[in-house]
Amino acid sequence: MTVPNRARKNLWIGIVLALSGAGLVGCAHITAGTRVTAVEVPLKKPDALPYKEGVLTLAGAQVPVEVTRSERGDKIEFVLRSHGEVIDTERYRFDRSSFYLQSMASETYRPEIPLLRYPVSTISMDDWSGKVVADGKTFPASAKISATSEPLNVAGGPYDSVRVAVELAIDTGGARRVSRSLQFWFVDGKGIVRREAGSYSTREPR
Repeated sequence: MTVPNRARKNLWIGIVLALSGAGLVGCAHITAGTRVTAVEVPLKKPDALPYKEGVLTLAGAQVPVEVTRSERGDKIEFVLRSHGEVIDTERYRFDRSSFYLQSMASETYRPEIPLLRYPVSTISMDDWSGKVVADGKTFPASAKISATSEPLNVAGGPYDSVRVAVELAIDTGGARRVSRSLQFWFVDGKGIVRREAGSYSTREPR
C-alpha cells in the first residue's frame, strides 16, 4: 500500500538516542557520536532519491553511476547504471511503521531488515534474525542494529546524518560465523546519501 503524501510529509521517525543516559524526548541538537536510545529525531523522506549521479566503489575500484528511483506500492528500488549497464540494484520497503532493507549488493535478506522504526519507542532497534541469500545459496544469519548521529562529509555536503549500522553474523557452515557490517547514512529530506555493504561495495554522491 502506498504511503499517503501527507503521512510522508508529517512523518517523524522514531530513532531513539541516548544522551549520556538522559531520558529526553523531542527535537534536540544531537552531538556527533551519540547513541540512539532515548531522543526522537525528525528524519523526513528516508525513501527519497538523494542524487542522480553517484560513485559506486567496488573492491576499491570507483565506477561513476547514474541512480534512478522507482516506486511500486510500498516498495522502492534504486537502480545503479554505468554506461547503460545495471551495476547494482537496491530494494527497500516503506510503510507506516518502518523503513526496511530487502536487497542490495547481490544479497537478499529474508525477512527484510528494519533500518528505521517509528514512532518513538523506549528501545532503539530490534535485533534481526533470518537468512541471507547470495549466489543462489541461503545462509542463516542474525544482526544487531544500532543508530548514531554523525557528520557526513561527501560531495554536496557536509551533512548532519543518522548512521544506521547492521552488524551481520552469517552462518556459512564453517567453524566460525562470517561477520559483515552494512551501514547507511540517512540525511533529513534526502534519504540514504551514503551506504556501504562490507568493504566491497560503497555508494555515495559525485
